[in-house]
Amino acid sequence: MKNNTKITFSFFIKIILFALSLCLITGITWIDAHDSSLNEKFGESSWTEYAQELILILTVIFGSIAAYKLPRFQILLSSLAYLCLIYFIREWNNYLGNWWKIGVLMVSLFYLPYLFIHKKEFWKQLVSIWETFPMGIFITGNLILHVFSRIYGKTEIWTATLGENYHRSVKNASEESIELLAYTILFVGVLFLIEKIYQKHSLDISQVHI
Repeated sequence: MKNNTKITFSFFIKIILFALSLCLITGITWIDAHDSSLNEKFGESSWTEYAQELILILTVIFGSIAAYKLPRFQILLSSLAYLCLIYFIREWNNYLGNWWKIGVLMVSLFYLPYLFIHKKEFWKQLVSIWETFPMGIFITGNLILHVFSRIYGKTEIWTATLGENYHRSVKNASEESIELLAYTILFVGVLFLIEKIYQKHSLDISQVHI
C-alpha cells in the first residue's frame, strides 16, 4: 500500500513539473511576442529559437551521461542523444546554410556504423521500454515535431486565414512555438525514460545482491 502511494505521488509530481515546463516555454513565447526591437519576430535571434537549441543540447548531454552511467541501455540512450544532436544541428541551418547537412553527415558517419554493429542490442533495449509512459512522451514529441508542426506551419494555411493581414511573424510565432513545445516534450520524455531505466537498473542490482 505504501509503495502504491509513493508511485502515485511521484506520478503527480512529474505531471506538475511537466505543467510548469509548459508554462515556462509559454512565457518565452510571450517575451518574444512583446519584443519590439526586431522587425521580424520569432526569427533566428528570438528567445524561442535560443530555447529550442538549449533544450536540444541539454537532451544530448543528459542522454549521453545516462548512456555512460547505465551501460545496459547504452545503445538506446546513445541513439536518442544522436537523434537530438541531429535536430540541434538542423536548427542551425540559417547560420550554416547547407553546411548543416555536412554536420549531420559527419555525426552519422561516426554513429550509424556503431548502431549497425549493435543493432540486436538496440532492438532488445527498445522493445523492453517501447510501451512505457516515458517512451510514449518521447514519441509524441517527435510526432508533433515532424507531422503536426510541419503541416500547421504551412504558409498557405496562414495566408488563407489572415488574408490581406498576413504577416510572416504570425506564421513564425505559430511554427516556432509548436517546435519549442515538441522539443520540450522530447526533453521531458528522455528525462522520464532515464529515471525509468535507472529504476530498472537499481532493481536488477538489488536482486543480484539478494
